[in-house]
Amino acid sequence: MPSSTYFGVTVQPGPGVSYASAYNTANNAYGGLESYRLFYPGAPREPGLSGYGRIPVIVSFRYLPKDVLSGRHDAELAAWFRGASRAYPIYWSYDHEPENDIEGGQFTATDYRAAWSHIRAIQRGTGRTDLKATLVLMCWTIAPGSHRSWRNYYAGSDVVDVMAWDCYNYGQDASRPFYANPVDMFKGVADLSASLGKQFGIAETASPRISSDTSGYGRAAWLRSLASYLSQRHAAFVCYFDVHKPGSVDFRLTDAPSRA
Repeated sequence: MPSSTYFGVTVQPGPGVSYASAYNTANNAYGGLESYRLFYPGAPREPGLSGYGRIPVIVSFRYLPKDVLSGRHDAELAAWFRGASRAYPIYWSYDHEPENDIEGGQFTATDYRAAWSHIRAIQRGTGRTDLKATLVLMCWTIAPGSHRSWRNYYAGSDVVDVMAWDCYNYGQDASRPFYANPVDMFKGVADLSASLGKQFGIAETASPRISSDTSGYGRAAWLRSLASYLSQRHAAFVCYFDVHKPGSVDFRLTDAPSRA
């Protein structure tokens, strides 16, 4: 049911599958999406130019900051911003979840913030200020145990329009797995975003079906409570990470109760 919070899933095509085909599969599986999440390993492409779905999309792309700051990608970024559809909201994010790469020494936080400012200037130069610049960080980053500061990744209020977060069920790793209370999961990021005067969204959230939940009804109830809380907090969007990568946790909603 459409609402002020747009609910959707990740659209991630497998080998030989187009993004459009993957979108159609997900849309049909859930009886119509309200939003969707796309990841590009390099330059942004669709949906800015093709517009399939014609619903809000959260799209991220990735370049090394040094390449952004050199001007190497200026022309293709400007072309993408100019060509982006005006028919539906587009939330764009440069290099989502940069925290581990910065800690690993792939680039510095200073260069990351500078690259954000550079790309934002390109966007403004095209006149497409309707496109929402969206910083995507891990929820873990604001936890005391992370020993991180969100400020390291935040290029400034004049650069970032929307704060988005990737929050997973931390109860899945407990000795006795459980579905975490959505208030405990999301209140911190919702409050922080509000303190900055920014709209917020959940770019990724998910949980495997825990071992005691043999039917899937437990996860279904958790998803409903999650949706209720995030709607009350006026999240712009919430996208479920409906993916199973080989060798990793299976987050897919394969049981009927979870898909309902």
